[in-house]
Amino acid sequence: MSEEVKSEVEEGQEHESNGELQELTFKDHQEPKVITIHHKDGSKKYTVNELEDGDKLANWMKSISKRMKRDGRGRVTKADFKGMHAELIARCLRYQDTNKLVPYSVIKSWGANVQNNLFSLCQEINGLTDEIQEAEGKD
Repeated sequence: MSEEVKSEVEEGQEHESNGELQELTFKDHQEPKVITIHHKDGSKKYTVNELEDGDKLANWMKSISKRMKRDGRGRVTKADFKGMHAELIARCLRYQDTNKLVPYSVIKSWGANVQNNLFSLCQEINGLTDEIQEAEGKD
C-alpha cells in the first residue's frame, strides 16, 4: 500500500479498537503528478496518471504473469522482467501539453534512472508497491 494511501487509511481506519468500529476512507482516483524530465535536447513536462480502470490494471498484471514460468506446484522457476518498467510507465505517462500517452518505444530509450523513478511513481499512484515486490520476490 502506498504511503499516500496508508496515511489516508490511518486517518480514518476501520477496525476494532477497544470495541469501537472506526471508518475507512478511500479516494476512487489519485490526482495526476506533474513531472519534468530533463532530456539532452531540453526539458519536457509529463503527467503520471492512475490507470483509468480495473481492467487496465488487470491487463498489466496479466502481462506480468505471462513473463513467469511455473513448475507443476505453481512455483516460479523462471521470470523475464525485461521491459516491465516501460510497460507500466507507457500505460500511465502522458505528455502534459497533449494528454497523449507516451509511446513505449520513447520510454525504452530513456536511461535506467529515469525509468526506475517513473516506475516507482506509477506503482505508488496505482497502489502496486506491495504487489510488485511480491512478484519480484522481494517481500
